[in-house]
Amino acid sequence: MHNKFYFTFGTWKQYPYTRGQYLVVIASDEHDAAMKFKKKYPHPYDEMVLNCAAYYSEKEWNESVSKYYTGEPVEVIGMNAKLRIKVNYDGTKYFTNVNGGYFKEHKSLEDAKNWLDCNGYKNFDTETIVSFSY
Repeated sequence: MHNKFYFTFGTWKQYPYTRGQYLVVIASDEHDAAMKFKKKYPHPYDEMVLNCAAYYSEKEWNESVSKYYTGEPVEVIGMNAKLRIKVNYDGTKYFTNVNGGYFKEHKSLEDAKNWLDCNGYKNFDTETIVSFSY
């Protein structure tokens, strides 16, 4: 099961982001979220400390913290979504893939992007494969 954890920041210049911004980590539990965050944004002086002002479970965020933040997260860590565009003699095809599972084919690029957006994947990698052989 994957859970969302919300990381917030203050005014310290060593934070990766600043006050009023937040990011989300998709993880199995609180420890996994902290490790994923720490791997990407290690504390500059102490490896035992997270490089953020605070972090919250999804329940804590929704019940008492989210009202102080507006807009989308500046980043989502741990969400492995991919948009694949494949071009060959048969035409162009569009696929999405989440967390290494099976690729799902879509009728158009717009459909693929809408699917990612509707499923909460605002940030995703794009891969283009062009193959023409004789």
